[in-house]
Amino acid sequence: MDEVEGDALERLLRLVELMNSKGVLSFLEAVVERWDDLLAVAADWIASSKVPSNALLIYEGLNKAGVDGTTPTLSQLIREFNDPAVRRGLFFLISFLKAIGNATERQESKGTQVTGK
Repeated sequence: MDEVEGDALERLLRLVELMNSKGVLSFLEAVVERWDDLLAVAADWIASSKVPSNALLIYEGLNKAGVDGTTPTLSQLIREFNDPAVRRGLFFLISFLKAIGNATERQESKGTQVTGK
Protein backbone atom coordinates (compact mmCIF):
# COMPACT_ATOMS: atom_id res chain seq x y z
CA MET A 1 0.00 0.00 0.00
CA ASP A 2 1.48 3.34 -1.03
CA GLU A 3 1.28 6.64 0.86
CA VAL A 4 -1.74 7.92 -1.08
CA GLU A 5 -3.75 4.78 -0.38
CA GLY A 6 -2.71 4.88 3.28
CA ASP A 7 -3.83 8.50 3.57
CA ALA A 8 -7.16 7.68 1.93
CA LEU A 9 -7.68 4.75 4.28
CA GLU A 10 -6.92 6.90 7.33
CA ARG A 11 -9.37 9.56 6.13
CA LEU A 12 -12.02 6.90 5.56
CA LEU A 13 -11.54 5.52 9.07
CA ARG A 14 -11.78 9.04 10.56
CA LEU A 15 -14.99 9.57 8.60
CA VAL A 16 -16.46 6.30 9.87
CA GLU A 17 -15.48 7.19 13.44
CA LEU A 18 -17.12 10.60 13.09
CA MET A 19 -20.27 9.09 11.61
CA ASN A 20 -20.37 6.61 14.49
CA SER A 21 -19.91 9.32 17.14
CA LYS A 22 -22.71 11.42 15.58
CA GLY A 23 -25.11 8.48 15.37
CA VAL A 24 -25.13 8.39 11.57
CA LEU A 25 -24.04 4.75 11.44
CA SER A 26 -26.84 3.73 13.81
CA PHE A 27 -29.31 5.61 11.64
CA LEU A 28 -28.02 3.96 8.46
CA GLU A 29 -28.13 0.53 10.09
CA ALA A 30 -31.76 1.09 11.08
CA VAL A 31 -32.63 2.27 7.57
CA VAL A 32 -31.03 -0.78 5.96
CA GLU A 33 -32.62 -3.16 8.48
CA ARG A 34 -36.10 -1.68 7.80
CA TRP A 35 -35.56 -0.98 4.09
CA ASP A 36 -38.57 -2.98 2.89
CA ASP A 37 -40.85 -1.32 5.44
CA LEU A 38 -39.56 2.13 4.45
CA LEU A 39 -40.14 1.44 0.76
CA ALA A 40 -43.67 0.24 1.47
CA VAL A 41 -44.47 3.38 3.47
CA ALA A 42 -42.97 5.61 0.77
CA ALA A 43 -44.90 3.78 -1.96
CA ASP A 44 -48.17 4.09 -0.01
CA TRP A 45 -47.54 7.80 0.57
CA ILE A 46 -46.79 8.45 -3.09
CA ALA A 47 -49.77 6.39 -4.24
CA SER A 48 -52.15 8.23 -1.89
CA SER A 49 -50.82 11.71 -2.63
CA LYS A 50 -50.80 13.98 -5.62
CA VAL A 51 -47.00 13.82 -5.91
CA PRO A 52 -46.85 11.84 -9.18
CA SER A 53 -49.51 13.88 -10.95
CA ASN A 54 -48.09 17.20 -9.76
CA ALA A 55 -44.56 16.19 -10.75
CA LEU A 56 -45.83 15.24 -14.19
CA LEU A 57 -47.63 18.59 -14.51
CA ILE A 58 -44.46 20.48 -13.64
CA TYR A 59 -42.41 18.38 -16.07
CA GLU A 60 -44.88 18.94 -18.90
CA GLY A 61 -45.05 22.64 -18.14
CA LEU A 62 -41.29 23.01 -18.26
CA ASN A 63 -41.12 21.16 -21.56
CA LYS A 64 -43.88 23.25 -23.13
CA ALA A 65 -42.81 26.63 -21.76
CA GLY A 66 -40.98 27.56 -24.94
CA VAL A 67 -39.15 30.52 -23.46
CA ASP A 68 -37.30 32.23 -26.29
CA GLY A 69 -35.23 34.68 -24.25
CA THR A 70 -37.18 37.80 -25.17
CA THR A 71 -38.62 40.03 -22.48
CA PRO A 72 -42.39 40.36 -22.77
CA THR A 73 -44.01 43.75 -22.51
CA LEU A 74 -46.33 44.59 -19.64
CA SER A 75 -49.32 44.54 -21.98
CA GLN A 76 -48.32 41.04 -23.22
CA LEU A 77 -48.18 39.82 -19.63
CA ILE A 78 -51.55 41.33 -18.80
CA ARG A 79 -53.12 39.72 -21.89
CA GLU A 80 -51.85 36.33 -20.72
CA PHE A 81 -54.07 36.62 -17.62
CA ASN A 82 -57.08 36.16 -19.93
CA ASP A 83 -55.89 32.62 -20.71
CA PRO A 84 -57.59 30.08 -18.40
CA ALA A 85 -54.47 27.86 -18.53
CA VAL A 86 -52.36 30.74 -17.20
CA ARG A 87 -54.81 31.36 -14.38
CA ARG A 88 -54.84 27.65 -13.47
CA GLY A 89 -51.03 27.59 -13.48
CA LEU A 90 -50.85 30.69 -11.30
CA PHE A 91 -53.36 29.22 -8.89
CA PHE A 92 -51.27 26.03 -8.69
CA LEU A 93 -48.10 28.06 -7.98
CA ILE A 94 -49.83 30.18 -5.35
CA SER A 95 -51.26 27.06 -3.68
CA PHE A 96 -47.80 25.48 -3.72
CA LEU A 97 -46.21 28.59 -2.17
CA LYS A 98 -48.96 28.71 0.45
CA ALA A 99 -48.29 25.09 1.41
CA ILE A 100 -44.58 25.85 1.76
CA GLY A 101 -45.40 28.89 3.91
CA ASN A 102 -47.70 26.84 6.13
CA ALA A 103 -45.07 24.12 6.54
CA THR A 104 -42.46 26.73 7.41
CA GLU A 105 -44.80 28.29 9.96
CA ARG A 106 -45.43 24.89 11.57
CA GLN A 107 -41.68 24.22 11.81
CA GLU A 108 -41.05 27.64 13.34
CA SER A 109 -43.82 27.10 15.89
CA LYS A 110 -42.16 23.83 16.92
CA GLY A 111 -38.97 25.75 17.61
CA THR A 112 -37.16 24.75 14.44
CA GLN A 113 -36.17 27.95 12.72
CA VAL A 114 -36.13 27.86 8.93
CA THR A 115 -33.81 30.34 7.30
CA GLY A 116 -33.29 31.40 3.74
CA LYS A 117 -29.58 30.66 3.92
